[in-house]
Amino acid sequence: MSSMLLYSALLAIATFTCYALPQPGLLNDPPTSIHALLVAGSNGFNNYRHQADLAHAYHLLIEKGVPADNIVTMMYDDVAYDPRNPNPGELRNIWNGPDYRKGMKVDYRTTSVNKYVFQAVLSGDSTVASAFAGSGRVLKSTSSDNVFIFYTDHGAYNILGMPSGPVITRSDLVGYIEHARALGKFHKLSIYIEACESGSMLSGLENDNFVNGLTASSSTEDSYACNCAKSICYADLFSYKWMTSSEQHNLMQFSINQQYSDVKKEVRSSTVQMFGSPAVTEERVGYFQGTKPSKDVVSMAKLSNSSEHSAVVSIRDVPIHSLLMRAKDVRGGEHATRAAKELQQALQKREGFHIIFDNLLKRLHLSTEELQEEHEVEKSLQDQCYETLVLEFDEHCFPLRNNAFAFGSLRRFRPFCAKASRNAIQRAIDAMRLYCIGNPVIAEVQGVE
Repeated sequence: MSSMLLYSALLAIATFTCYALPQPGLLNDPPTSIHALLVAGSNGFNNYRHQADLAHAYHLLIEKGVPADNIVTMMYDDVAYDPRNPNPGELRNIWNGPDYRKGMKVDYRTTSVNKYVFQAVLSGDSTVASAFAGSGRVLKSTSSDNVFIFYTDHGAYNILGMPSGPVITRSDLVGYIEHARALGKFHKLSIYIEACESGSMLSGLENDNFVNGLTASSSTEDSYACNCAKSICYADLFSYKWMTSSEQHNLMQFSINQQYSDVKKEVRSSTVQMFGSPAVTEERVGYFQGTKPSKDVVSMAKLSNSSEHSAVVSIRDVPIHSLLMRAKDVRGGEHATRAAKELQQALQKREGFHIIFDNLLKRLHLSTEELQEEHEVEKSLQDQCYETLVLEFDEHCFPLRNNAFAFGSLRRFRPFCAKASRNAIQRAIDAMRLYCIGNPVIAEVQGVE
């Protein structure tokens, strides 16, 4: 072969190789199809934003090309038709935005929104899912498909809330993902979590090559609501920003890592976190949220910027913020008077809860013989102790599904678990049950938000 022919052949190979490679920084590992599980883990009108977030996410995925048959939704569905909704039957992510409830399919409502259905849907177990009211639909994904999970609700360290039944612990969530992986239910999985202290839920997945995740906050921070107009917070800040990011980009030219950087710049009130190794965080967002470019739609970012209501509110304080806005209503009269009374009652309940929780912790104090002598307990055992105490508290003291404010105090169990022996943990469980079960003072404070 002449040198000219050899040069031409090498040039052709180089040119082909250049065009065959994906863009720098983007992996090219396309799934056969995309499946999604969307969960709003709360109920009640004060949590309007969670169901609005989910409805927005549903339409985003549809717009990006994910088939409706591949999306399973779980939400209580009590907000759109609540008499306090200024736009009956609608769910908006901003006061002057579009209605996302329209055209949305809800698979599991009310008491079917629980951890058991969540696990069943993710693992493809239609037998368990069908035991609860709802469509009975589960993810039909395979080992060549990608799965996207979006969860929005209240949370605490290693805890996510549900409107029915027990909370989801970190051990639960990781176990559900690992079970689905073992069953061949996904090639790669992406999970976005909107909740306080949500960074704790994906701890341990930092180097996973097949699972990536973004969380609204670190393991010690609250997350924040936004787009609050009058007495309603229409969105959660992290959720709103990642969806706006997805709407504004061609997701086939945009990596998970780029979306993380994009959203982190926009969310300044908490520390957005990313999990997963570069083998999955450099993957294209489109391979999880849909490959079609966005249509020309009204920019949600512009709507948000045009609103005079741009302040963010800690998730823990949304109920108080809403009551305060109602009490300041310019209409005044009976409406404002009733709101002022409800505000006073809510603050009194919060104060009463703090007193009760302080008294409970005093009963969990460690005696000298129950302390680990040389060093702190191994972290995995600390987390096991903590999750055990939270589940006991949830069952016997304050059901977290009805007492959202209590999420903010759960972290106070952690110092006990850092030093407690196994015997101390069992004694703490016994003490908690003795203090909580049948306690009339606790009964008076139930429903603290």
